[in-house]
Order: sequence, then structure tokens, then C-alpha cells
Amino acid sequence: MSLQEIETAIKSLDKSEQQQLFKDLPKLIELDRESIGWLKVAEPSFEFWNNPDDAVDDNLSYSQ
Repeated sequence: MSLQEIETAIKSLDKSEQQQLFKDLPKLIELDRESIGWLKVAEPSFEFWNNPDDAVDDNLSYSQ
């Protein structure tokens, strides 16, 4: 399966399935516990983006 096919499959999931995948992804890609820990520590640093002023950006799709 190509990366494009995987991306398309993920987009076709409903929101609850996407959230479950997001939760399971670190284990699926075999991310080590230390890396997961660092991600958890860094997460609050991005909380400032969770505000009404930037809510318009939340639904934008950025292509590479």
C-alpha cells in the first residue's frame, strides 16, 4: 500500500475512527516510550494555538 493510499484511507474514516487512530499511532509506528514522553511534555507548549482567534485555521487543509 502506498503512502497516498494510506492517506486516502485515513481521510475516509469518520472522526471517531480518526481519533482512535491518532491515539494508537505511536504504538503502530513503534515510537519508543521516551519519545512519547517528550511529546507529552511538549504538548502544553502549543495550547496557545487553541483559541477562538485562530479557530478559522483549524479546518484548513494544507497540501505539500
